[in-house]
Amino acid sequence: MFIGEVLVARDANPLTWIILTYFGLILLRGALYFSDTYLSNWVGENFVLSLRHSLFEYLQGLSLHFFKKRKLGDILSRLSTAIASIEHLVVSGATSAISYLFQLLVFVGMLFFMQWKSAFIPRCRPSFLCSNPFFLPPN
Repeated sequence: MFIGEVLVARDANPLTWIILTYFGLILLRGALYFSDTYLSNWVGENFVLSLRHSLFEYLQGLSLHFFKKRKLGDILSRLSTAIASIEHLVVSGATSAISYLFQLLVFVGMLFFMQWKSAFIPRCRPSFLCSNPFFLPPN
């Protein structure tokens, strides 16, 4: 269809629209990537800021007897390490999990769209199912 209408007939009008659509999709992809990165960083940083604020407010409310038993450097080091771990989980872990879930849904949707009959048939059986006589079909 493309070869007959564009290349053989030497009509470049459909080719122009394909190129413009391609560049439009590239720009849309870039804008979506920017907004995703910006939004996830903004949410993660606000969460961490709120968490740090709450923890330090709690620390300031503790009695002096608590700080007499422990070194201040140890407390701050533990808090900073814990907050950094939580920040890593919130910013990158949650984003990756959502991204993988979305990819799984897209691939399953494509499978059902392309071959909906084959989507219900398992494509491979684990080896333990083949070797177990309970799972083998009757003779």
